[in-house]
Amino acid sequence: MDPGITTAGSEAVATVASAEVSVTNVAGTDATATDKFVFNQDLAKGDSVTIAGLKITATDALTKADAATAFATLLNGKADAASITAGTGTGYSYDAAALDMKGWADTAWTADAGTLTVTAVGTTGIQDLDATFEAAPAA
Repeated sequence: MDPGITTAGSEAVATVASAEVSVTNVAGTDATATDKFVFNQDLAKGDSVTIAGLKITATDALTKADAATAFATLLNGKADAASITAGTGTGYSYDAAALDMKGWADTAWTADAGTLTVTAVGTTGIQDLDATFEAAPAA
């Protein structure tokens, strides 16, 4: 199920939510841009979320705060897929083979209570980032 992605107009804020993840794209000014990803629920074992092509799959139950922190840790300051390899973290595995930063390279990624925020200084060439959610396959 796609979480729904909305492109916001100049200085506008728009949010589209699903049961799993909602995304807010904040157009900002010419000086900064921000995208926010809100995890609306914890991840069950086998659930996965992909943001900017980085896929994290819960290998155990993963809280929404831990999921946001995992993305922030892996993406903070990174430029491209070559800077992130596939691997595991506590309660999750990750794969960056399809990473597409869409101009957000070397940006600050932060997590707070289940919300993942990316902020860029200078908005030249930046595009809204994509996010998807996949539920664990039925047993």
